[in-house]
Amino acid sequence: DGLAKQPAATAPSGVPNEAPGVNGGKDPAEQPSPVPTGCLEGDVSVSAGTAQATHGPSQNPVLVMTIKNEGKFACSVNVGPSQQEFTVMSGNDRIFSTSDCLAAPSDVEITMAPGSSETARFTWERVRSAPGCKIVNAKPRPGWYGFTAQLGDISSAKASFELK
Repeated sequence: DGLAKQPAATAPSGVPNEAPGVNGGKDPAEQPSPVPTGCLEGDVSVSAGTAQATHGPSQNPVLVMTIKNEGKFACSVNVGPSQQEFTVMSGNDRIFSTSDCLAAPSDVEITMAPGSSETARFTWERVRSAPGCKIVNAKPRPGWYGFTAQLGDISSAKASFELK
């Protein structure tokens, strides 16, 4: 058996390795995680906005969702289409939602540094939608609309915009 003749393995610092599972004599909870963990409740905020406040008759509003890591540590968050929802309301009337006709929802896990933000944009083509991708023939009329962005269970405050 050639194993007994080999010298003891050492860590790059020259310190002999600890026995497996000992973790350098430290509490495992104190060790830095090699991979960022999932963001916790309260770590991530979502805000809604539009590229411009007023849209002429031929302009389609660009809805902007901003996702921010408000926490103190890097963490991973699913920002894929499966988690994103862009909803347009007129008063209590639900006009449009990206979740109504989502063809192939996918997950996209990203790691966000503390204080960093990501944006997702959706160009709304001034159409109505209904759950189950049912066809709605009515067109949204000129006036003020509210846009709410949602990522998983996290919703933004409403952003207002005008269609001329």
